[in-house]
Amino acid sequence: MKQILLLLLLLGCTARSYIPELPAEINYTTTNINGILQTNVQNCKTDVNYVIIFAEESQIITDLIKQMNNSLIEYYTPTNITNTMSNIFKKYNPGMNYPTIIINCEYIKVGGNNLQNVLQLIT
Repeated sequence: MKQILLLLLLLGCTARSYIPELPAEINYTTTNINGILQTNVQNCKTDVNYVIIFAEESQIITDLIKQMNNSLIEYYTPTNITNTMSNIFKKYNPGMNYPTIIINCEYIKVGGNNLQNVLQLIT
């Protein structure tokens, strides 16, 4: 299943169809999960977990993807990011710090290598 979802992404399925209209300003509140913030963005328009990863190193991406089941995953590095995704990245994280992980359009984790807290939201 994971391979099929990744293949769909490679064939041109894009975040635009899953991300709701973003508010003029994204606000953040803390959650009870260390390092995870909740935004004022509505849930994504998909029936599975939807994760967007912006990272400088593909190893972080690979390690995280191996642990995700039943998730639709898009990932971008500085060398493969599109203008549309760059604008979405900048909207969620104006400093464009890596790594940034957006979970179901509603939650965000910026920085750090501890990915277990991300997995808590999607398992």
